[in-house]
Amino acid sequence: MQNNFSNWADKLIETNQLNLKDTLTFRKQDGTTFKKSIGEIFDFVNEKLKPASQEKFMKNVDEGVATGNIVGYIYGASKKYDFDGKVQEKKEEQTPAQKQQTNSTFTRKEPFDKSAWAKDHEEKAERAKQITINQFVALETNLKNPKTQAKAQQEFNEFLSQMSRSYEYSANNVMLISAQLRDRGLENTGIVKSQADWEKMGVKVRQEGLIILTPTKAIAYEREKVATENGEKWIYKLDDEGKKIPKLNEKGEQEYVTYFNMDGKVFTAQMTDAYESGKLQRPSNDKIPANAITNEAIDVVCAKIANELGVDLNIRPLEKDSYFKYEDKKYEIHINANLSNEEQFNALMREVGSKILHTQDTFNNKDYNEARRKGEAESFAYILAEKFGVEAKTSNYIAEYLKAEEAKPADKREDIKDVLTDVMKAVQYADYKLNLDKLAADFKNATAQTQSETQSSSEKSYDEAFKEIITPSEEVKEEVKIEAKNTETTAKKNAHKQK
Repeated sequence: MQNNFSNWADKLIETNQLNLKDTLTFRKQDGTTFKKSIGEIFDFVNEKLKPASQEKFMKNVDEGVATGNIVGYIYGASKKYDFDGKVQEKKEEQTPAQKQQTNSTFTRKEPFDKSAWAKDHEEKAERAKQITINQFVALETNLKNPKTQAKAQQEFNEFLSQMSRSYEYSANNVMLISAQLRDRGLENTGIVKSQADWEKMGVKVRQEGLIILTPTKAIAYEREKVATENGEKWIYKLDDEGKKIPKLNEKGEQEYVTYFNMDGKVFTAQMTDAYESGKLQRPSNDKIPANAITNEAIDVVCAKIANELGVDLNIRPLEKDSYFKYEDKKYEIHINANLSNEEQFNALMREVGSKILHTQDTFNNKDYNEARRKGEAESFAYILAEKFGVEAKTSNYIAEYLKAEEAKPADKREDIKDVLTDVMKAVQYADYKLNLDKLAADFKNATAQTQSETQSSSEKSYDEAFKEIITPSEEVKEEVKIEAKNTETTAKKNAHKQK
């Protein structure tokens, strides 16, 4: 006979179409990590926990159902277990005497312990990494689930909006920043800088920073593959003196390799006094009204894209919204002139994204996938629309692509990280070629200027309009005189006839 937890779990799995093979990564107190599938977590809760603990677990996961983040809440509810049947020990509560000692004004400064500092940083970095992995595994799972797809798509769009203000960072770092902020319950405005950059603005940092990946350049050395008892492995080649041999390129120049370490720190604006000190204004999420986007503003963007990206760009009546093609060694983008200006802007950005992403495919020898490419082009357009202050939408192309990837072997699948990396590279290339900050400002200025000119030419004050009604112009006065004279002449002729 099934118990209460089993009945609850069966209903949860069936209703929300959970994949019991999806895995989550956990970190033990000693810093080591391990993975458990959702099915293994449920088995553990069912077999090892007491009814009261099961009830608590079910309550937490039910909250995840309500928020559309089931996997994330499963992780949160189960991360306190070591899966050996024990709950991780809680810290002992301090006695009043201990608290008083802690609050004492005198402290003895201990010598700097580099190894302890390194261990603490390593633990924080590993935590940031696992938080990021788990949050985006949950997002991908929810995107693939029809019951949670709408909520997950909204979350995905919010992440794209954040990317529109922090595309100078890699996709990995934007994901790290987003996950850590969510874990701390902080808003992500996308305004992120290092402590040195904030201090240059005269802004003080008030909270602990967010950990990001930073590149380290190192000399490359010659290596060779050798056979060992445990299989083949790579080792460094050594010279006669037992030193590593530097690797040189074809020109005889030293080659270098780049390593990425999680030792960088950045801070968002709300972690500083930037707003309170008046050094920075809070970003506005206001969008340009659809009917306020002018032809002149669209023309500004089209001219820049055509010149810098080498594209023949045509806005003309079409049977569909837009299309991009490469023919006779020439790139062409065609936009339907019958669309509204807002729709033309979004269609244009989708096709620009397609052009850049198509080039990436060519350089990277990546196979074309229609669902992925449409989803990435749409995501690219969403980011640029956010940047330019234009309303945009996304559909479910990304979700369809991720679902289709499940049919592939695990080592051949691409995930949401691969998609976001493609999109981020495309946005960074667009910024390099188009200078997005300046182009967005020119677009907004063109819209505002045209609106101002239209308003000044069409609007008149009530006094001026009323004055024109009651005060005839010189031309009107002359017309009235002529008409009066003609009337007088006609009247005299009629009177003469009567006589």
